Amino acid sequence: MKILHVNHCLSMGGAEVMLLDLAYEQQKLGHHVTICSMHGAGVLDEEARQLNLRLIHLNSSSSMAAQFGAIRNLFKSEDFDIVHMHWGVWLPVAMASRLSRIPCIYTNHSNHSRRTFLLHRLAAKLTTKIVVLTSNPENYMQFWVGVPMSKVEVIPNGVDVLKFSNANPTKIDGIPEDAAVVGMVARMAPPKDYRTFIHSAKLVQNKFPHVHFVAIGDGPERRQNEDLVKLTGVSAFHFLGTRSDVYSLLRRMKINVLSTRDEGFGITLIESMASGCAVVASDIPPVRFVLDNGKCGRLVPPGDVAALAQSIITLLEDDSLRTRLVSAGKERVKEFSSQRMTERYINLYAKLVA
Repeated sequence: MKILHVNHCLSMGGAEVMLLDLAYEQQKLGHHVTICSMHGAGVLDEEARQLNLRLIHLNSSSSMAAQFGAIRNLFKSEDFDIVHMHWGVWLPVAMASRLSRIPCIYTNHSNHSRRTFLLHRLAAKLTTKIVVLTSNPENYMQFWVGVPMSKVEVIPNGVDVLKFSNANPTKIDGIPEDAAVVGMVARMAPPKDYRTFIHSAKLVQNKFPHVHFVAIGDGPERRQNEDLVKLTGVSAFHFLGTRSDVYSLLRRMKINVLSTRDEGFGITLIESMASGCAVVASDIPPVRFVLDNGKCGRLVPPGDVAALAQSIITLLEDDSLRTRLVSAGKERVKEFSSQRMTERYINLYAKLVA
């Protein structure tokens, strides 16, 4: 099959990492895969090239008309069997796909602002199939966009499990090799709620003064988070920024935290389990699904600083509990391999192009 993936760009995020893994696995199976970046270059472009993935930059502006025109011209110049839409490009690509009579699917990587639901209702009507990431009710898609369940397919995200489980732990500047590390891997944006993690870090540090904390990611709230660390007096807190060696960093961490208030899936949870890193995360439906209702990670109420701190402390104190959760996570992650994800998508594509 000739497969086209379309995303706003290849920035560093869960959707983009999933897209690269999926495209690479599809290419390994012999399919002709193209990744189309609507706006231009991103930090993952180089990784795509290293994987020998074909990458097109349309360099479109953010206007709907420009995006529609750019993707429409691409369809006129090349033939594709299936179009797979990802983040930020749903409506213009769905319109162009319908006019070109190409089956198209859209993966809903995260919840959206309700202000966009009318645009998404139109996009959904033009889309052949909509993929959601968990079996939990998708309230936005179901109740706001009004997508009938007959049009929905559940395909969880996956990762290259061996890449994470076989990685060597990396040294982190400023952290002693024997120090326990607690981290968070997420974009620094409001839904991820780094504030709760930072405040809980202070409580943990009162109990364990030699623990080090790391924040892996970047975004619009980085400066605010750095100021908050200074204000709360958390020492040994390291901002590592965007990193391409997350797999090695997770191998160095004892506990990975995801204090998010809103999440489409939480691929960092899968990466953590594959890495043998214990997990503490917000008790919201997608996270609950990934962590099998708390069987392979600690679940805490979103925004609850004290509960998050206590769960981190418990895992630092109780080696046997942490070992049990890590073992359960390694078993659970087998359900979320990139190979299994790819198989499910290829089966869906095949039904649509038949």
